[in-house]
Amino acid sequence: MKKLTVLAVSAVLLAGCAAHTEIGPRDYAVDSFDLIDAEEMNSDVLAAAAAGEEWPLDALSVAQRFVKPIYGRYLSIEKVDEPSERPRTTTITIIRGSYLDDSVWGEWDQLLLSRQPDGAWLIDEARRAWRCHRGHQTESFGERWCL
Repeated sequence: MKKLTVLAVSAVLLAGCAAHTEIGPRDYAVDSFDLIDAEEMNSDVLAAAAAGEEWPLDALSVAQRFVKPIYGRYLSIEKVDEPSERPRTTTITIIRGSYLDDSVWGEWDQLLLSRQPDGAWLIDEARRAWRCHRGHQTESFGERWCL
């Protein structure tokens, strides 16, 4: 009898924990997105690389500087390199969510980057979408800003 009680309590606790688990970037649907101009960021990357700074040599550092600020209760970063020992391209997806905002739940950014001959990473394409608390886009990310 004691074992059954322990098992029942464990099952209830596990179910409660599962209800509060956030889902990962692949679980969020993205219906549409805006293309964001990355020309200024790429200029900053090239200037910093020429000055001998190290952050342009790390694709994730470039992505985080471009997407700033990063806030919200939920943050997910996924980096997928091309299959190679020294990848020349990578895709970084950053999701920020659970904003304490009346209308915006969060933002989705996806950056396609390529490594330059000097090792610096430039942004080839930057995509951004929003997910809303209410109204349109409550179940997926889309290009329309939340009202």
